[in-house]
Amino acid sequence: MKKNLLTLVILCLFFFQASAQVTQIWTDYQGFWTSSSSSINSTKPDNSHNLLAFKKGSTIYSTGVDDAKLITNGVSFTARKFRAFPISSVPLSGSQYYAALGQQYDGVSGGGGSPFVGNSVAALSGFLTDGVNGLNIGTGLANIPGGSILEFSLSANGITPSAIGDGIPDILFVQIATPSAGGDKLKFVNSSNQTVGTEYLFDLTNSTNFPAVANWTADFYNPSGTIALTSTDRPIAVLAVDLSDLGINATNYTDAVKLVYTTGGTADPAFVAFNEPSVSIATYLAITSQPSLYTSAMALPSNITVEVRDGSGLLVPQANIPIVASIFNGNGVLTGTLTKLTNASGVATFNNLTITGTGDQVIQFSSASLTPVTTSAITNGAVGELPALTR
Repeated sequence: MKKNLLTLVILCLFFFQASAQVTQIWTDYQGFWTSSSSSINSTKPDNSHNLLAFKKGSTIYSTGVDDAKLITNGVSFTARKFRAFPISSVPLSGSQYYAALGQQYDGVSGGGGSPFVGNSVAALSGFLTDGVNGLNIGTGLANIPGGSILEFSLSANGITPSAIGDGIPDILFVQIATPSAGGDKLKFVNSSNQTVGTEYLFDLTNSTNFPAVANWTADFYNPSGTIALTSTDRPIAVLAVDLSDLGINATNYTDAVKLVYTTGGTADPAFVAFNEPSVSIATYLAITSQPSLYTSAMALPSNITVEVRDGSGLLVPQANIPIVASIFNGNGVLTGTLTKLTNASGVATFNNLTITGTGDQVIQFSSASLTPVTTSAITNGAVGELPALTR
């Protein structure tokens, strides 16, 4: 009896893992590129490129990066929209912890360039959120030190119940190196920080269940920005899971208020992404108030407030999301506190910005993989203020 039960458990585990298997990907490398587990493309990407689509089972799902390009190249697909989790904090040191960048990313063969500012949280976390909607498959981090906990609050929309168990991937994990045993974990929690459903392990060590779909050529840099390994070929594997794989069902989905991502110390992600219609995580920024006029070299006459919202426009109550202000259009120089963190309500207030310049100025606010937002034109003149803006 015990032997039969053990066999059943093993078979169920195999089916569960195989159901997440991705066997082909399409990207915009050199315009258009594809590779599959059964026919790995001999051309190995060596720079940034965005994931356009992937195949799970017999279905091809687009990521929403450039559906028109898929159509032009004769790819039939089911349209979806994926976005990288807005990761903005990662460790600055660790054993065999590297930034993995396409071999030509720095424009120098052999890793002789300086592709990023060393020991910078913003630079390192940016390699998990760069590209269109954060889906650059040509950059990432290898062996992120274990124990880092990243939390992503849900808006009032929470989880879309129709997405549970529908077979359409809700979470996408792209692995760009050679992992050892173990891996990163993902789970939902309730308002008491208790697990809702089960914690999912992103274990890509089984090449049968999670086959390599491509190879790429990378340089590996230490967090300090110094080169560690040059022109090294590594496999790419992709995992796609449903909400039901995290134990989410019709009776518990309303309890989930947050996604918790825990690093295991061995995974090598290019990004971890979510299907926007399924999970109401931070997606874009919106401005709710701004001044209409400015006086050069003087503090703006009123604050600019920026909110984090989900794909449906609801406020996402997540604290400590860094939002960066910069001049988007105009000849002005922007000074003051250019990076602000959201409060517990998901709102950042810029209260000491100064524009030095002439003519109209437009300020942009950006953060990780979130869609940025720009102000209306702020005119050089007397003091005034516009009413609250929407998306």
